[in-house]
Amino acid sequence: MSFLREGVAPFDCSIVLTVHGERHLLTRSLASLDAAALYAGDLGYRCELVVVHDATDPLTSTIARTYPFKGFVAIEHVVTEHRSLGPARNSGVRAAHGAFIATADGDDLVSINMLSEMLAQASVAGERTLMFPELLIGFGAQDFIGQYYSLDDEIKLTFLAAHPYVSRVFGPRSYFLAHPYADARVSSGYAYEDWHFNAEAVARGMDLHVVRNTALFYRKRRGSLLNEANAKSVRQTPPTLLFRPDVFLDVMAGAYDTYCAADRRPALRPAIHLPLSDNPVFCEFILAANAIEPAVNPSVIDQSAYFTALEWSNAEVGAAYFEICRLIGAATFTDIFLFPFLRHGGAEKYIGDVMRALLEGDPARKILVLLGEADPNLNMECLPPECEVVDFKAIWPDLEDRFVDLITLRLIEAYGDATIHLRQSVYAERFFSAYAPVLGGRRTIFYRFCDECSCVKGEQVTAPWGFSFVDAHVEHLFRIVSDNGSVVEADVRRLGAYADRYAVIYAPQPVRSEPRAGVGRRVLWASRLVAQKRPELIAAIADSLAARASDIVIDVRGDGPDFDAAMFAGRPNIAYGGPFGRFADVVNSEHFAFLYTSVFDGLPNVLLEAAAWGLPSVAPHVGGIAEFVVDGETGILLPSGPDDAVLAAEYADALIALAEEPERRRRLALAAQERLRQKHAAEVHRGAVLRLFGVEEPGQIEAAAQ
Repeated sequence: MSFLREGVAPFDCSIVLTVHGERHLLTRSLASLDAAALYAGDLGYRCELVVVHDATDPLTSTIARTYPFKGFVAIEHVVTEHRSLGPARNSGVRAAHGAFIATADGDDLVSINMLSEMLAQASVAGERTLMFPELLIGFGAQDFIGQYYSLDDEIKLTFLAAHPYVSRVFGPRSYFLAHPYADARVSSGYAYEDWHFNAEAVARGMDLHVVRNTALFYRKRRGSLLNEANAKSVRQTPPTLLFRPDVFLDVMAGAYDTYCAADRRPALRPAIHLPLSDNPVFCEFILAANAIEPAVNPSVIDQSAYFTALEWSNAEVGAAYFEICRLIGAATFTDIFLFPFLRHGGAEKYIGDVMRALLEGDPARKILVLLGEADPNLNMECLPPECEVVDFKAIWPDLEDRFVDLITLRLIEAYGDATIHLRQSVYAERFFSAYAPVLGGRRTIFYRFCDECSCVKGEQVTAPWGFSFVDAHVEHLFRIVSDNGSVVEADVRRLGAYADRYAVIYAPQPVRSEPRAGVGRRVLWASRLVAQKRPELIAAIADSLAARASDIVIDVRGDGPDFDAAMFAGRPNIAYGGPFGRFADVVNSEHFAFLYTSVFDGLPNVLLEAAAWGLPSVAPHVGGIAEFVVDGETGILLPSGPDDAVLAAEYADALIALAEEPERRRRLALAAQERLRQKHAAEVHRGAVLRLFGVEEPGQIEAAAQ
């Protein structure tokens, strides 16, 4: 029926066609739209064409203005300079007069029954329905057939990971006016205004309906706007209402229940009957399209690859996001921290101390911690208890990394003003590298501690991993925070600029006991037993001590994924005691010094803890260690080299000399503790953190109130 009889609008439907630089391809698109309008006209429908010339080249504009239309009862031309599809369509919608809007682009074709079928169903669908064609038939550079389905629980869950509909949509003009397209121009970093438009519609309770036996013929070509968007964007929509956790939980509740009831996989949908030429309706509109565009070849179409828009893996991503949103609940967050995992490590403790300082300075802050890499040894003790933690790999161990990153993006977008904190790691660097174009304007902190190093032919070689990330993204990062100045100095020297982006905040460490008398002949080594910490050097030091007939024993504590205690076997002057949780649990009155070995490092927290418990340290001159262990003043600092035997002899000599000089040990330990009070006191650390984040100290806030 025609909506004119009800006095709804002067036209039943307005086709909003946006043209840019399609040139000679536009003629065939216009012919296809005209044929569909003529087909609808024979059934009593009146259709208007609104052509939006958005920064259009002269040839494209001329073709659009001079084409001899037969099917449209009115034609409107709108000239814009948006250079963006969403705003251009909005301009067309405002200029249109039809009761319904159908969107179109300048290089594709539609089945001749598209408008008539959608108008016929619109008479009973009501104001809460958007309609889409059932088939997407690709031609040109790639031939394929895609099939789509009306919105139901299974389709809903796929929206987070992929767009389950085509970009052409039909619906009430009133809806388009009330909820216009987003501006997803390529320069924004985002793309896919159609995916965004449809996601917003789902969030608002609209019904998305597929009209059977209709098709969009989609031209695949180089240089298209879609290809440009794919190449220059992060290939995601702008932030949308649907992905806000509270809305997602509300809209997807039934969909999630359906997903779980189906053994966590959507039911398979039957494919259309192939070949399409066996269906009289399909055959009719394919032949009609071929008469306009020979590249729409029936014999090629019948051999084309088939796909369905319903992928169970996409629904899995939606289900994972639902569970994470349910875990978080209605909380809002001011700070989002990305960790690979939580271990008993210095980096985790350092960032945990930053969190505590922030919460002390501003108790209203809410912290969300996201863990993006698998590790069974979860150490929650390093975090303040107020934190909310989401461990992706614990909840969804098989979730692909790209989907972990996508969910991370949507969570960050949901809390638009939240500060992003990146712990140097594969997860954080991978995520930010993928989405930096849309995150660059946010307050992002990158925590960087040291560069990985190794020895090649007797020379130290620096691995590129940490610095390469900084090099690529320094302009997108608000601050790069380190626990030592050594790595900062190296970065700034390499960059030649950006010193103002860096901040050195020393880790807090309270003094815990008087300097130890060290009544025994034992030294303590405690850290992670990994290649970085050079555990094989411990064995070499023990051998060097034995060669000097020293009775000094090395207590070794720690663990690592590839560590084998057999490397210490046969050495009675090494006592391996296994892993440890706290430094206080492994230090005792028989220890007269702390031994540390490392190939590369920042400023290890374990050296600060040793000083706090009154032990002088013997450590290598690598990374930021010299910023605390000043040779002859606060400890013994040895030059680091590739030859274990040479270095082991120097360590052995230093330990033997230190064992015989209790007064020297006491002087070094006292000086180290004084350095802790000056550089690493809790109030010094808290003040540095709060200044960095622009938070006033509680005392300052109270004074201002008075």
